[in-house]
Amino acid sequence: MLGYADGNNIDIQSCFSVPLSLEKEHGKKTEVIISMDYCQKMLKFQRKVNPKEGLIGLYMTGQNIEQEHVIMYQHYQKLNAEQKTKPAVKQPLLMLIDPTMQDNKLSIKVRRAKT
Repeated sequence: MLGYADGNNIDIQSCFSVPLSLEKEHGKKTEVIISMDYCQKMLKFQRKVNPKEGLIGLYMTGQNIEQEHVIMYQHYQKLNAEQKTKPAVKQPLLMLIDPTMQDNKLSIKVRRAKT
């Protein structure tokens, strides 16, 4: 997710999806495979199109924060820290969207790590 942060307000302006796959092995940790090249190219492209927008965080689907969400969040923390310019936020946000629409409601949870 890309956008702006102004004090306590965060304005998400745009986003793009990043293909990933999860490999779970019996008795072992989940391995998240993400196309780092694709992610970097899209960030570079987005910065050309909207140079004032910064990396705000990521969105994923699910009902609860699982191991793969944490792995992806850590990846975005690293991306945020490696930016050449001042990041839009100190810690990226994780927007968790529950697509099951229990009780006919779309549940969206936003989490931010404590700094």
